[in-house]
Amino acid sequence: MKRALIAVAILCVAVMAGCQKAQQGTPSGLTPVYVTISIDPATNKIVANPDPVPVKPNEEVIWQTSPADKEFVVFFKTDTPFQKRYFNERDKASGKSHVTVPPGQEKKFSYGIMFDGKTTDPDVIIKPGGGTQ
Repeated sequence: MKRALIAVAILCVAVMAGCQKAQQGTPSGLTPVYVTISIDPATNKIVANPDPVPVKPNEEVIWQTSPADKEFVVFFKTDTPFQKRYFNERDKASGKSHVTVPPGQEKKFSYGIMFDGKTTDPDVIIKPGGGTQ
């Protein structure tokens, strides 16, 4: 009986820790923005969804593919709202956006995607608002 209670207690602690971690989202506490990279079967062109990518200060972008885990490269051409300029299937998370914009304004960052032998040029739009630094 004691072993069963100990096992239940350990399970409860593990579940509570997992729930707490899931609620935290990214280090900023914000939920990440997911961008799915795929090929449109009708046009045979790369699609980034969403495009443009709306990002607030301190938000993170997670790049993913459909079908999952295919090779890709995301690269910012000139300036980047993130600490890094390149992302791929092994390094998907952008980290927090470090750009802030005044209320009522936006800032656009162009980036490129190489996927399945093709390239495209979508945008990231930094919106006002966001979490604390």
